[in-house]
Amino acid sequence: MNEIQILKYNGGEGGRSKYVDIGTFEGQKVVIQRLRPILRSTDQHVRLVKFLKNLLMSDQFDHPSLVKVLGYCFRHTKGEAGYEHTPYFGDVSVVYEYGGMGLDLNALNRTIAERLNHAAEIASLLSYLHYSPLGSLADFDIKPEHFKMLNGKIKLIDLDHMNNVEPTCSLTLSTSHKNFKPCPFNISCQELTEIEMRYTKCQTVKCDLGVCRGTNVKYNLQKMNIFFQVLLKPKFFPDALQYSLSRLLTQLNKTDIGVDGLEKEIRNITLAYTNLKT
Repeated sequence: MNEIQILKYNGGEGGRSKYVDIGTFEGQKVVIQRLRPILRSTDQHVRLVKFLKNLLMSDQFDHPSLVKVLGYCFRHTKGEAGYEHTPYFGDVSVVYEYGGMGLDLNALNRTIAERLNHAAEIASLLSYLHYSPLGSLADFDIKPEHFKMLNGKIKLIDLDHMNNVEPTCSLTLSTSHKNFKPCPFNISCQELTEIEMRYTKCQTVKCDLGVCRGTNVKYNLQKMNIFFQVLLKPKFFPDALQYSLSRLLTQLNKTDIGVDGLEKEIRNITLAYTNLKT
């Protein structure tokens, strides 16, 4: 951490929750994140938990569309230049690869090949989250501001709102009542697995508790659809591809396609475009 040359203190997009410093390390531009102190200690504790969750998940996950953690330090800031008069709770700093300012979807003036490549990478990220070792993960804070354009790739930078919990439901009731609501996205209520049963309070011989399995991946597809609608807009493509693109975008609007089908469709459209050029 001491070898990082700080170019600008609090010069990044940290919002109200984080200080974001910009520096260089071994010729590479980096971002250093620290928690911004607040007066209420209870809120500070919650923010620290989320800050550390983002660190742990970013450090453990490995996908080219997720921002990389380059390092982190605990209990190191006191007495360092630039930090002497900074009230700081938690004393932990995390170093990430630098991604510039937030992503502006309207400024994505890309070639057809770049559009298809970005779409394929985002579809790959959705597949990675769905098939993760932690189970199907949903990011409940997906928005363009949490993505950066880094070395030609669109990367997700904020993982602290991810979880693998899917809504519970009733196996015997098709309408909502005081304890359960119908599954979203017209998903059917499914029985719990043996492992899931161990962590519930369902003690009856025939458990009525079920899970809306598949909600997380549908949620991610719905929220990430904004990227596909911009990147795969038919008017930017040859006439021969516009029908396939319109059909795919309609499926995405209705969340009527899974991650496997999405990746396959983008591969097919990319292949068709390649053949058109030859």
